[in-house]
Amino acid sequence: MLAIYNKFGIKESGHCCNGSRDLPPCSMECQTFFSICLFHYVTELADDPTCTYGQTSTPVLGGNSINKSSFLSLNYFPVTMSFDFSWPRSFSLVIDANHDANNNVSATDRSQRILRIFVVDDLKPSSNWIFKDLRVNQSHVWFKYRVVCEEFYYGPSCEVFCRDRDDRFGHYVCNENGTKTCLPGWDGYFCQQAICSSSCNSSHGYCEEPYECRCRYGWTGLSCDQCLTNPGCIHGTCERPGECICNDGWIGKKCDIDLMYCVKHKPCLNGGTCTIDMFSNYSCSCLEGSNGRNCQNSVCNEIQCRNGGVCQIEGNKTLCKCRENFYGEQCQNTKVSCDDIQCLNEGTCYFGEFGAMCTCEKGYTGIFCEREINECDSHPCMNGEHKSSFSLTIVICSGRVEQPVEMDITIILANAPKTMEVKTVNSISILVKGIVSTKEHAHTKSIIQKIRNRGIRNQDKTGTKANKQKPPPYEKKRTPDMRVRPGAQEE
Repeated sequence: MLAIYNKFGIKESGHCCNGSRDLPPCSMECQTFFSICLFHYVTELADDPTCTYGQTSTPVLGGNSINKSSFLSLNYFPVTMSFDFSWPRSFSLVIDANHDANNNVSATDRSQRILRIFVVDDLKPSSNWIFKDLRVNQSHVWFKYRVVCEEFYYGPSCEVFCRDRDDRFGHYVCNENGTKTCLPGWDGYFCQQAICSSSCNSSHGYCEEPYECRCRYGWTGLSCDQCLTNPGCIHGTCERPGECICNDGWIGKKCDIDLMYCVKHKPCLNGGTCTIDMFSNYSCSCLEGSNGRNCQNSVCNEIQCRNGGVCQIEGNKTLCKCRENFYGEQCQNTKVSCDDIQCLNEGTCYFGEFGAMCTCEKGYTGIFCEREINECDSHPCMNGEHKSSFSLTIVICSGRVEQPVEMDITIILANAPKTMEVKTVNSISILVKGIVSTKEHAHTKSIIQKIRNRGIRNQDKTGTKANKQKPPPYEKKRTPDMRVRPGAQEE
């Protein structure tokens, strides 16, 4: 409402609104308020229409004349009506100006109506106003109207919802039709899709913020147009992610084997031969006498020859060539000379590979031939169950008894170099084999004498000669108690 001018202060009926007079000039002004009714399109207006689209009313706004400033001061400009349905465009509008006679602002008392305005129209929502200037009866009215959609609603029926936003649900503003207009850098129906940089490969790159370029798995580069090689690929490229296509001169799964490594670096030393190795770039075939990855080690460095020995290579083996009087794998042993030892019991010394050694006469053993061989240790008795020993060097074995009066007896003088055979009339045999010491020699003679006293005669005098051999000389060089064994190490 813009203004109303009721010059005479009368109602629709022509009577005064207020005061002592019924007809103009009226003594008092009208108490004017407005009621508005909005409903569907009709061609004929009923006296009491149904406000199907809505209705509203104002308080008393003034007297006979009310201008725009009065409406503004009372915050009733404009007068608004809300609806919760799609706008049908065609409508009917009734505006009544009434006199408040009973201070109850009731529009139902038609007798208090000052004027009625009836408007039918077909109107799209718009920000533009429709202006009306009407004269009704004795009054003059100025007003304007329009249909606008509520906030966030657009379209000819106000049914398009659109609200500006700039968050993860969208980045846009709404135009006058409710159409979403994306903010710069965004695209899509809800403007949620960022626009990548112009150089970004659309197949291999993407973006979450405008004008960036993030690469998908397997691709790299500012434009995501470079594939990533297989992890570990050193001298290779790819056409698709995960490949490793070797550059010229390189081979291997990771293109890390240099075909020219042997030529460039010559890694094999000491005359070794270099060949390409698929596992470690190269390998060296070493000549005899060297080893190591690069044939850098001399085989002789791995052993230490002692006592002045010299390392030599024979075939695939290394050995120490020892100086005179030394032996062992490292020449660690000292040889003993024949001047350092004494061979007993007529043993003979000879100088061999491991130094001086004794060769013993028959019946003796030991490093220095110092021990007699005990014939009993070899179990010489045959066909008997009993053996008798007259001494440590003589053994008598009982023979197999076939007749009670006939028995063979063998007497063994252990470790003797010569033998004698003694027979008796009772068929008793005696075998004598040397002696070891003077003491044993005397004891043996005593035993033989006892046998003779029993009727046994000596038929061979060679036994007497054998039993008379002298014991070996005993010198104070090295005796069996102070022996030096072969293999003794040098102090």
